[in-house]
Amino acid sequence: MGDGDEGMKTIAAIHKMIFLAIVTLLIIFFAYFVTLTDIKTEDTEINLFINRIIYSVNSLAYYDEDIDRSYLGRIDITKLNSTNLESTIDYSSDKQIAAKLTLRGKDPVFYNENLYKRLEPIAQSSLKRATSVEYKSREFWVSYVENNQLKSSPIKIEVVLGTT
Repeated sequence: MGDGDEGMKTIAAIHKMIFLAIVTLLIIFFAYFVTLTDIKTEDTEINLFINRIIYSVNSLAYYDEDIDRSYLGRIDITKLNSTNLESTIDYSSDKQIAAKLTLRGKDPVFYNENLYKRLEPIAQSSLKRATSVEYKSREFWVSYVENNQLKSSPIKIEVVLGTT
């Protein structure tokens, strides 16, 4: 009966080695694909930037100090200038973001104008896939007070995001 035990031990050892090889290959497979996964955050970053422009009290949102309230969808037309945008939004990272805001009937306002004028043609061209430039355009209807009249108009926000 000694020969039978040796055969069973050999078969069990072979099964263990096969199982160990399969587990090792699975670990290598998952580790390889997890480390190669490229997480795209550009769309989220652009949406966050747009929301910050529209809804932040420091940016364009109208804020009534008397009742301590900001109004959704209403902007303060006096804040719609490049100087205000540059002073209230500061991105200091390796990704560079720029925007062009156009309220119908008004001159465009830029956030980081030089970068926008440099990256926007690349984002609109066929080279977009070869570069790290993302472009997104969104349009909102907003209200604002001008000459003591409440007006409503679309504002178009075009954002380009590039990495350095």
